[in-house]
Amino acid sequence: MILEALGEYAGAKTQMLRAIDIWENHYDPDHPNLALSYSNLALILRDLGEYAEAKTQMQRAIDIEKNHYDPDHPTLAVSYSNLASIIVEMGEVGEACELWRRARAIFVGRLGVSHPYVARVDEYLAKWLPADPGVEG
Repeated sequence: MILEALGEYAGAKTQMLRAIDIWENHYDPDHPNLALSYSNLALILRDLGEYAEAKTQMQRAIDIEKNHYDPDHPTLAVSYSNLASIIVEMGEVGEACELWRRARAIFVGRLGVSHPYVARVDEYLAKWLPADPGVEG
């Protein structure tokens, strides 16, 4: 993640793919460590502008997380918000806003209305809701 923090996204992608290869050879396909790695890879791909593959990887992570966490677990909410941050870049504003709403509901329910994660999702909704006149707040 140091390479990503330094903006070295191509190098970060290479390293993350190596890590995923190791995880895939040592763990079951639905292991939570793989979900975290797929999620991290998705965010790197998003930053590289590889949105379609980023979406695929984030959905893989969510599919695994759904097998390990309750439907209202904050980990899933983070992944929904991350998926929204990918698909909004693909022009899927309405679907992104729905994901942010789902994430917000989980965060409020589990962490409380004054949690910083709620504030972050509120910022995303404030930014993107006006961009899609067919989406209501």
